[in-house]
Amino acid sequence: MTWNAGSYNVDENEVVGVTVIATTDFTVVYNGATALANAFSLSHADPGPSTLFAVNSNDGKVTSNAVLNYEEHGPTQQVYIICHTDAGDVQYSIQVDIVDMEDEPVFINLPATISIPENVLTTATIATVDCSDEDGDSVTYDIDSQDPGSPTFTNTGPNIFAPVGLDFDADPAKRSFELTISCAGTTSTPTAILTVIVQEEYDEPPVFDSTAYDGNVDEDQPAGTVVTWTDDPIVGCTDADVSVTRDDDALYYTISGTNADHFNCDYLTGLVTTARTLEADGGSAILSYTLTLTATDKGGNTDTADLNIVVNGINDLPVFSPSGYTALVAEETVTGTSIIDVTVTDINSDTLVVSIVSGDDADAKFTITGTTSPYTVETTTFPTDYEDATLIANNHLYTLLVTADDGGGILTTATVVIEITSENEDTPAFTTFPAIVLTMLENSPSGTTVADVGDIVAEDSDEGSDGIITYSIDAVDPNVNKFYIEPSTGELVTIGTFDYETDPQRYTITVMAADDGNPSNTVTDDIILDIEDYNDNEPIFSQNIYYRDDVVEGSPVDTSVLALTTTDADSSALTTIQYEFVSGNDDDLFKIDQSTETIQIKNIIDLDVGSDDPASYILVIRAVDGGTPELSGTTTVNIVMEAVNDHDPVFGATSPITFTVAQLDCSDDDLDILTHAITAGNFGNFEIDNTGLVTISVGNTIDFESGTTSYELTIQVSDGLTTVIPEPRVNIEILAENDEDPYFNPDNWSEDKSEDTPLGDVITEVSAFAFDSDDTSEHGIKEYAINSVTNGGANKFQMDTESGQIKLFEQLDYDTMDPNIAYYELEVMVTDGSGATDTATVTINVLNANDIYPSCSQTSFYRQVNEGTFPYLPLNTSVLDCSDDDTSGALTYSLSLQTPSADFSVDSVTGEISLS
Repeated sequence: MTWNAGSYNVDENEVVGVTVIATTDFTVVYNGATALANAFSLSHADPGPSTLFAVNSNDGKVTSNAVLNYEEHGPTQQVYIICHTDAGDVQYSIQVDIVDMEDEPVFINLPATISIPENVLTTATIATVDCSDEDGDSVTYDIDSQDPGSPTFTNTGPNIFAPVGLDFDADPAKRSFELTISCAGTTSTPTAILTVIVQEEYDEPPVFDSTAYDGNVDEDQPAGTVVTWTDDPIVGCTDADVSVTRDDDALYYTISGTNADHFNCDYLTGLVTTARTLEADGGSAILSYTLTLTATDKGGNTDTADLNIVVNGINDLPVFSPSGYTALVAEETVTGTSIIDVTVTDINSDTLVVSIVSGDDADAKFTITGTTSPYTVETTTFPTDYEDATLIANNHLYTLLVTADDGGGILTTATVVIEITSENEDTPAFTTFPAIVLTMLENSPSGTTVADVGDIVAEDSDEGSDGIITYSIDAVDPNVNKFYIEPSTGELVTIGTFDYETDPQRYTITVMAADDGNPSNTVTDDIILDIEDYNDNEPIFSQNIYYRDDVVEGSPVDTSVLALTTTDADSSALTTIQYEFVSGNDDDLFKIDQSTETIQIKNIIDLDVGSDDPASYILVIRAVDGGTPELSGTTTVNIVMEAVNDHDPVFGATSPITFTVAQLDCSDDDLDILTHAITAGNFGNFEIDNTGLVTISVGNTIDFESGTTSYELTIQVSDGLTTVIPEPRVNIEILAENDEDPYFNPDNWSEDKSEDTPLGDVITEVSAFAFDSDDTSEHGIKEYAINSVTNGGANKFQMDTESGQIKLFEQLDYDTMDPNIAYYELEVMVTDGSGATDTATVTINVLNANDIYPSCSQTSFYRQVNEGTFPYLPLNTSVLDCSDDDTSGALTYSLSLQTPSADFSVDSVTGEISLS
């Protein structure tokens, strides 16, 4: 393949598909070879990319496959072309030169829209446009035109400046401008639009139509009263700023100046109202105010005006302070006595006439004196009589209505209530009082009445509170706090208890009767109270328990056993001690001599065989005082009989006691002390004491599992001289006891099982042990069970309750498990016959098995391969899409059959098929 030229040119920016090398620009000589059907192909381009060019496979013509750019792809590209023949492929190269052409400038940031304030400085850059030339040539900027045409925007290079005279408020048509910007390059001058939006600014201040406004308001009006204006300052305040998008003509109002806090100004409406009650009279009067009203717009622009406000005076009524008065006047008060002062003021300083207009008697008992405040209420026709029927009907009260007149036609009133009080002239006197000595039993409870209502009565002839009697205890001898008298009724009761034996037996109670006068008058008298004895103490034995252990059996009747001693705190006049048996003398073997206070033998006591008399007695004895009510005390007497040895011992029968103990019942009519000994069959496991009690030896434990389940013990019993013949036998049977819990050994197992393990297979077999397994009471292993399984495997396993075998019940599946925890932990439990348990852990590790066949997305594929294809050239097999769901699954590829010949091979790892 030869070229007609050493290189070929192509202009940059030509359209895709332009011819770079025509078929007439080269000659192909095959030298006996034959060109293939697709004889030409593009290998690559350097520096590329290869996608810049395309080669016609039939005739070899080279065309552009992309827009070529001198600045981006460089001035030279080396193109490599492959010629395909039946003799093989041959590669050729040819140089292609990209010719640099002049590029047109391009705007980077236009068209665009910007916003500027109306008062923007003319020296400020409002926008900077950007127009670039890929060739790096310089460009020139200009404003070709604008709409509207004035005021005029200017530029210096790419920087755009605001014009002089922007005014949002002057002309709505000049709130938006459209500038045509040009960018002149070497060969062309493109244009673009810059839209400028003018934003309104707060540049006009508010203006009042006057420098001062006059207003007035009445005094004594409540806070919130509106000031009345001759000309409303708010109506006369305007702002030249106008906006179609914002409420920029909204103004805010405030007031300032001396005493400005006496008024409120609404911030939004400018309404001026009073903040308190204003006064035009008196010391706190302010007749006029001069304040400053400030109007502020949203831009902070302000204007001010003076507010001249006059306070209108009105006639104020006189005021009583307070409006009600009360006073007390004794019935014996003399004429001309000052009772109370009333205060009345008039803020207008008018002359007042103060007088009583109602509430007085016809004879005018009261009058008002004085010409200025305070005015005094005085008595006139006094003294008066507290017991007067009219005065009593009015509850001893005069309610005077007092008026103050300032001459304005409206009267102010006040009320003066005067209560007439009585004087305490009489002293109380007892008209009823106990005349004898009173008595009370010592056991009387707290609250017992000493003197009932009506037993103590005092009277006072004074009326009202001076005649009301109050009773109290003035003194008690001896001084104790055990009595209380009801103040209104005179009932005298106890507030404590009394003990004849320890407390005083006589009390003198001084009772006082006092009236409610001031000062109070009183009278006193004494009540004598004697406390009487009551049988409230039981007899007390000198000992809680009496004891005697040397009373010999067979002692004669009337033999003294022991003496009893008792005391009783009550007086002897109330008590006579008598003794009696409560219990323990059912066989009537003892008696009590009341005169000597001794226990004696009543019937002879025999301790030998054949007698039912016991060897010891516990007697409960009661001492009764014979008082009213009758009280008693008890004691316990322990008597142990002393036996006489006059009989040989005789062996009796033994009494087996359950399990490990037996009690031998041996006796000797002489009451000799018997000894017991185990002479055979023991092996050191048992011992016997001298009472015949057979027990397990100290330190020994009888174990059923040891193999010995019964014992026969031979016992020797002796009184020191003779022994029992034949010697008795004690047969002991050992019963099984569940004294050992079952246990696992080991207490954990681990098994590896493949996921394809068949259902029903034995996974493992656990074993437990029980020391009691040989018991006849079934204390050995009873059953096995699975308590719990982790990883959701509760239904995958079953356990044989007798053998402990664990079998697979539900199929394992490694592929659905987390590989980090591909196991199940089973907690298994063993239970013995008594319900005792132990637990162990079985871990079953699930192993992956290749149990899933590989699969491909298709079962057949079709590929075309040209003849003459080079050996070992891989064919595209990505569409095989073969996979294996097994998590271990690396796939191995092989060709099992080729028809008709073996011209192909397959990569065992990737599955790529190539010519072999």
